[in-house]
Amino acid sequence: MFAFLVPAVAFAQIGFVAHRLQLQGGSWLELANNSPLQFLLAYVVPHGMVELPAFLLSAALGLRMGAALLAPPRGFTVGQNMLWAIANFAKVWLLVLLPAILVGSLIEGFITPVIVRMLYG
Repeated sequence: MFAFLVPAVAFAQIGFVAHRLQLQGGSWLELANNSPLQFLLAYVVPHGMVELPAFLLSAALGLRMGAALLAPPRGFTVGQNMLWAIANFAKVWLLVLLPAILVGSLIEGFITPVIVRMLYG
């Protein structure tokens, strides 16, 4: 279950800020400084489109590793199944997650600040 902490915390933070902006009178239908829609478009969407699915995939892989201990397939020992799950995690982490997080970080560092300045002045 620890694998779900990163996405859960990320989505909780996004939801909290959007809810607070809405309570302060912000509208989801217009762009303004207190609009939850503008917050999502400026701070979350540019890099979140890459990073959030990567973190969800990482959580799913972590859950798969936990399930490998509980229910090995027929013909596999628990150790073989765990080794297979770790190998799959390493392959997906190196070939999918690491590049996705790198691209998301570059977008967050270089593009998101430009969008925030455009929308918030």
